[in-house]
Amino acid sequence: MKKPANEKKDYLWSPDSCKIKNSELNKFSIYLNKNNIFDCKQSFKKLWEWSINSPENFWSSVWDFTKILGSKKNKIL
Repeated sequence: MKKPANEKKDYLWSPDSCKIKNSELNKFSIYLNKNNIFDCKQSFKKLWEWSINSPENFWSSVWDFTKILGSKKNKIL
């Protein structure tokens, strides 16, 4: 039986608020906001959309956040 679009979906598992708060994804979201890079208001969907719509800025920010050592190039693969 198909559920209405507005009905909450059943999930096998979902993290508790402590796990979400301490996740690297949440820390990355806070980093972006604090550094005025992107304000996703801690919405992972908005962060995902930004990563798709602005891959250059997203991946540059990932490099900075994770402290990857290397040379950033202008070419996005």
